[in-house]
Amino acid sequence: MRRGFTILFFIAATALADEKPNALTIVLEPLGDNDTGVVTRTTFRFATPTDVPEGVPLAIIGSISEGGQVVKRFRYPLLPAQRESLSAIQTLQPGEVEVEARLMIPLEEQTPVIVAKNAVKFTIAKTNRPYVANPLEGAEAIIAEGSVPDMADAVKIIAPRRDVAPNLFIVNVEVKPPVKRVEFWVEGKKILARNAPPYRAELDLGKLPKRVEVRAIGYDDRGHYVDADAFVVNERETPLEVKLTRTQTSDRVSHLKLSIQNPKGASIKTVALFADQKKFHEWTAPPYAIDIPDDRLQNVRFLRASVVDAANYEASDLLFLNGAQINEELEVN
Repeated sequence: MRRGFTILFFIAATALADEKPNALTIVLEPLGDNDTGVVTRTTFRFATPTDVPEGVPLAIIGSISEGGQVVKRFRYPLLPAQRESLSAIQTLQPGEVEVEARLMIPLEEQTPVIVAKNAVKFTIAKTNRPYVANPLEGAEAIIAEGSVPDMADAVKIIAPRRDVAPNLFIVNVEVKPPVKRVEFWVEGKKILARNAPPYRAELDLGKLPKRVEVRAIGYDDRGHYVDADAFVVNERETPLEVKLTRTQTSDRVSHLKLSIQNPKGASIKTVALFADQKKFHEWTAPPYAIDIPDDRLQNVRFLRASVVDAANYEASDLLFLNGAQINEELEVN
């Protein structure tokens, strides 16, 4: 019965998107200039149709084009309270730009449903005044300029297994396009890279038992970051693990990824990311990733990833932005 409902709702929502393309409005406001362009605030306003069931996840997905070429892609999951509007800060180049966006229901097992869509052209001009972020925005300013990447599930580490030799583990990585190169890291140190499949490595993880982090970073054929994954090798099995990884790229963006190990298949209640002591983003479904410009993290001391299961067991990972890192596991009462 639920499948039939989904199909009927898909037909209704698609018809709604086609008949009312302006049910999603897009407004772009220049805020100031920085070293790389014009900082703008894009506001998406929409009305959630009454036939969208309460609790159904929604997302704003789209792209920004300059000169007919896509220069940015974005995916903003909407929180339950965000049912009317969402704003995001982007740095754009002066000139003609087009913002294309879709309000969607990101179904995992079926074709995503388009609830509303729109595309609007804007002319961007220098403001001749420097952009100054509002310090009162706090953590919300970070998420305002961040976005969830489209390809956040393109790299996956298969559970490492012991080799015949002592301390050696075989690590296999599964990838999806456009990944062409995979780097293997152990405890924050790059060990080797594979430029073609199979993406496999024999890694010396030292004398066990101890907790050892293995990380894989995927790049496309032009050397651009695509996705990352991490795995904690720990011979003392824990009911839940999470690893927060940060990959910084030359465009001054931090690519954050939460990798979850759930060996018992427990039901996950919450997945969230904190800046210092304040929660600024919570996911309702994977991928658990977000891209944030580095300048939005300048005044943040640490990031904390938190995953809580149905039994209120919490696994968390604390990442100090000066490089130090500790791990925590605790039970939430």
